[in-house]
Amino acid sequence: MKITALVLALVMVAACAAYGSISTNNHMPPRKNAGSTGTPTYEGRDGGEDISTAVVIPSLPFNDTGNTCPYLNDYDETCPYSGGTAPDVVYAYTPSGAEMITIDLCSSLYDTKVYVYEDIATPGAPYACNDDACGSDGFKSLISNLLITPGHTYYIVVDGYGTSCGEYVLDITGIPATPCVVSCPPWGVDEGEVDCFDQYDDTYNGGCNVTPEAFQPISLNTTICGNSGNFMYDDGTGAVEYRDMDWYELVLTEEEHVEFCICADFPVRIWILDGAGGCLSIVQVASEAMAAGYELCVDEVLPAGTYWMLVSIDGWLGIPCGVDYVARIYEFGYTPVEPTSWGTIKSIYR
Repeated sequence: MKITALVLALVMVAACAAYGSISTNNHMPPRKNAGSTGTPTYEGRDGGEDISTAVVIPSLPFNDTGNTCPYLNDYDETCPYSGGTAPDVVYAYTPSGAEMITIDLCSSLYDTKVYVYEDIATPGAPYACNDDACGSDGFKSLISNLLITPGHTYYIVVDGYGTSCGEYVLDITGIPATPCVVSCPPWGVDEGEVDCFDQYDDTYNGGCNVTPEAFQPISLNTTICGNSGNFMYDDGTGAVEYRDMDWYELVLTEEEHVEFCICADFPVRIWILDGAGGCLSIVQVASEAMAAGYELCVDEVLPAGTYWMLVSIDGWLGIPCGVDYVARIYEFGYTPVEPTSWGTIKSIYR
């Protein structure tokens, strides 16, 4: 589906609410301010100098503040800028179970960079890396929706662009990640949309992204079996990669505690959006993302009204069209029952 100015605005709102986790893949990194450097002192400090002395994170959520200037330059990664000699601080976290975590340096006071190693330092091949994603100048660092698994130690390196150092604010949050298998249950409802393809215009359930708007009606306590993917679209100015986003419309006649869960074979993001103001005044109620093959659930108490439950690939990641997901929108605590006949029920109790 083609993305309109309205949905670009929605993406920006969602990005702020979800700590910048939504972004396109077709923009250049922001221009750096050559003067945004600190003053390294390199006098050293106990803990965090390198992986062997990393500051241990006992549990999440975790918050810490500090100043990188007293440290040495032990590591550097290209994401996308190379040749950095800034001092860095190292933290270590060993999860007891699978988690999706967000590493946030958005409130720091210098031009940061952050990257993650799994178990050992792997120069040139970090587990994750980010330079610019957030902050008032766009030069602060953020890694969102990173899957980490038990049995590994993750080393989080707080670094800087170029020679930049200074005061940082580190926030790390996480949600449990439970493995799941995408399998449409007997009571599941087929989304009914064709697989996307290059030059696809999603008039089926493209929601606010298409003209005229197109929402797929659903009722509470419904399981939907659908699919998504990325495709190329050229409006005459050059081909750009887009993603198939499925908009489901839920109308509540009274207040309900609603649970929205999904299992997908691709990195997935779901939203609950308040549609009371229409596409021109969308209000985000909730948004979360999860890695492929792990269950994601959000639950909210929703007053009577119209809501849009949105399913999408988390980002623009080259996912082929036709990759499956199973989503359920239930009353909180509701247990689905497979449809059966009265004769079958009677035979069980003979």
